[in-house]
Amino acid sequence: MNIPENLPIDEILTRLNMLKDGGLTNASVLLFSKEPKFIQSEVKCIVLPTTEFVKPYVSYHSYEGNLFDLVDKPLAFVLENIHRPLWLEYGKAAAINPYEIPEDAVRECIVNAVVHRDYESPSKVQIRIFPDRVEIWNPGNLPCQLKIDDLKKPHPSLPKNSLIFRQFYRAGYVEDVGGGTTDIIQLCKDSELAEPKFEEKMGYLIVTIYRSVLTEKHLDDMNISERQKKAINYMKTHGKIKRTEYEKLHGLSERSANRELKEMVMKKIVKKTGRGPTTFYVMTGYGEIWRDIDLIKKRKGSR
Repeated sequence: MNIPENLPIDEILTRLNMLKDGGLTNASVLLFSKEPKFIQSEVKCIVLPTTEFVKPYVSYHSYEGNLFDLVDKPLAFVLENIHRPLWLEYGKAAAINPYEIPEDAVRECIVNAVVHRDYESPSKVQIRIFPDRVEIWNPGNLPCQLKIDDLKKPHPSLPKNSLIFRQFYRAGYVEDVGGGTTDIIQLCKDSELAEPKFEEKMGYLIVTIYRSVLTEKHLDDMNISERQKKAINYMKTHGKIKRTEYEKLHGLSERSANRELKEMVMKKIVKKTGRGPTTFYVMTGYGEIWRDIDLIKKRKGSR
């Protein structure tokens, strides 16, 4: 639909089906008002200190505003609270790498939550950032035509809130083809992350995206030494580590550094890249080590 920019506001809103009986619809207030007076026009963002939902929180922010604000501001919050390695090369400008979780996957999850939530429910969208994952809690359930497994394959677009969906489509936030969840899965796969989890629980549709970060608990399960943990933290910041950097970090000999780095490669915590002087080590994707952590837990439980 092409709408001339010089039309009066009420005419534009009428063409967008945003006026009813001469008054604004709830959708138009949610979409375009500077200060929507609806309890649903709020997204809670929480950073947790452990893998459990416990207080005190590391950080908490409640965002209010129109629905476009409720996508953009929480997205910025998530990106500020996940890792983005910075690679430093001698004689070169610093290279900023992609976020540990694909930005487009996070955006798609938040857009889906805001656009498709149940606006008759007083519950709020929640984004929970744990050390090992990010959860997006969306009030409401799937349309009756869809099951959880359908989200993992191509499926029709079935928007609950058609007026809201159409404006997000016009603004370029969504596509009208029903491929958002499969895009999320593919983006995570391309980043070597574990497959996202979709579930319905307690009146919410919950999407879990697993982080590439290795938590203290997981490292303990893998019998990682304190020196190796320190190297992992170094890689979280710098994106990679060379053997010479590992030596300087711990005051080790070349032989000891090689041995400890080799152990990390054997445990699939890091990958060795390059040859000779150009050799360096980077953290593997979260998905690669998840299966090994589960195996270790099973072995411990069977003893």
